[in-house]
Amino acid sequence: MEDTSTKKHAVIHSPVSYSIAGTVGGLISVTVGHPLDTIKVRLQAAEALSQRTQFRGTIDCIMQTMGKEGGSALFKGLTPHLLMSVPCSSLLFWGYGLGLKLQSKDQNFDKLSSIEIFKAGLFSGSCVAAVFVPFYHVKCKLQVQQISSVSAKYMGPFTLALHILKTRGIQGLYKGLSANLLTAPATGCYFVSYEYLIRALIPAGTSRDDVGSVEVLLAGGIAGMVWWLVGLPADVLTSRIWTAPEGKHPRGVRDALRELLRKEGALALYKGFVPVLLKAAPESAALFWGYELTLKAINWMSRVFSPSFE
Repeated sequence: MEDTSTKKHAVIHSPVSYSIAGTVGGLISVTVGHPLDTIKVRLQAAEALSQRTQFRGTIDCIMQTMGKEGGSALFKGLTPHLLMSVPCSSLLFWGYGLGLKLQSKDQNFDKLSSIEIFKAGLFSGSCVAAVFVPFYHVKCKLQVQQISSVSAKYMGPFTLALHILKTRGIQGLYKGLSANLLTAPATGCYFVSYEYLIRALIPAGTSRDDVGSVEVLLAGGIAGMVWWLVGLPADVLTSRIWTAPEGKHPRGVRDALRELLRKEGALALYKGFVPVLLKAAPESAALFWGYELTLKAINWMSRVFSPSFE
């Protein structure tokens, strides 16, 4: 019985398995959450982009967007979002799994403390924030180009990315890197809250495999809201930097923060809070549901087809 348990943990608790499971979960979650992500970005960027475009709130932003551009406008920027969701979620969970593995002596991650889980999440969040800045940058610009006062409009992500490369080089694509790295602690809190809840919901005398979909959806949804409660200020600043006219924030985070506090006050750091929470719960719930389901499938296949699979 002891050996079987060890093999079971070795299969589930590996960075590669985490990466595959995160990829599946990411595809599901992006499709669920993208429309409200578009509304979030537009609310956050409207003040910086144009004095003539103002929204009274989340519902008003949705109504104006759909009224002027149609329902399909809610899915603008979906292509780069989907293209980055596969490698991004893969890297997120691979980094998390690697962070856990480096801290675990017996490769049973269920024994790790909340601090160790936080450090693994911090490492994972830093990897994603650093690697995927160009994708986030392009996505945000596409989401707000209709309300921007800038005359140039781009047909898609590749056209916009090529324009940035030609005019500002690689450095232009990585604009906002320092601000985006400030979201890494939120990823640590994200995984800590999920693991705490999921462990608490494991039925007595059973294993993680016995946790049902309802429990996973609940824990995942709450974890998603925790991420945004911690990470939204950094996300707001990053959105301002990415969508502002060229040259507006030469010193990055410091300039964006100073201007925001001077013009709108500290509460503006939580601008877009309502659509964020509305999308966070179902999006994160879908992510972890796909993640856990895939881990169970990998574990099952390893037991059936190759007991020694790692």
